[in-house]
Formats: sequence, C-alpha cells, structure tokens
Amino acid sequence: MRKLFLLAVVVLLSGCAGTPWYMGGNWDPYKPTDLEAAFGKAYQAAIANQTLNPDASTNLSPVIGMDGKSAEKELEMYRKSFQKEQANPTYILNVGQGVTK
Repeated sequence: MRKLFLLAVVVLLSGCAGTPWYMGGNWDPYKPTDLEAAFGKAYQAAIANQTLNPDASTNLSPVIGMDGKSAEKELEMYRKSFQKEQANPTYILNVGQGVTK
C-alpha cells in the first residue's frame, strides 16, 4: 500500500517538473500555441483550392449563351422542383380477416 502511495505522489509531482515562465523557462502564457496560430488555415486553403477562377468577381460583363425561352423553361422547372409532390395512393389488402373457425 505504501509503494502505491509513493508511486501516486511521484506521478502527481512529475506534472510540476516543467519550469514555469516566471522562473526563467520558455513557456509564455500569452503566446498562442501552434494550433491557435494555425486556426482556420485548413478552411481557407480548402476554399482557395475549390475556387476555379479567383478573379471572377472583377468581370462584370453579362453572361452569354442561353436564349430567353430556354432560360424561362429552366426557371419554371427549377421552381417546380420545390413543390411538394403528391404521395402515391397506398393500397391495403386485408387477407384473412373476418374468418372465424
């Protein structure tokens, strides 16, 4: 039992082995960690890698390539895609009910 207690004391005191910043160590509580310094860089890299043309917002010329009738039909189909479809009727076949022996 005494060995177990000494082992627990050694393990608990080993957490205090580092030199804190106020005793001349290198640890600075106000310096961001590597994880904090790189926060959001993966997200920004993913956005940059998925952007086909980064300068697209500077091009203000109109888009050319679809006539009015085709665009109107496409817009109508797009709007219809959000309408709730009617459910198919459900048929129930009651086989064997009402038969008594």
